[in-house]
Amino acid sequence: MSPFPFDLLLQEVQKYPNAELAWCQEEHKNQGYYDYVKPRLRTTINRAKPVWYAGRDPAAAPATGNKKTHLTELQRLLDTAFDLDAFKKFS
Repeated sequence: MSPFPFDLLLQEVQKYPNAELAWCQEEHKNQGYYDYVKPRLRTTINRAKPVWYAGRDPAAAPATGNKKTHLTELQRLLDTAFDLDAFKKFS
């Protein structure tokens, strides 16, 4: 991620000007690259459309310690990543 590939990202975004963009990560929001990447994405794309976040909510611990909770969070991540229209209704 460093140096950030501004030029490569811009090339891809320009290919799909009407696409919805989402950053997806399995780590919790405050433990992955989202906070590092978010301002760089917005600088690069320079448009009014948001960059959606699909991932786990912020948490103090890197793991839930409970398999059922982990699988529920993982399923929500996948559902969000592949159905942004549904996600936007709840954001």
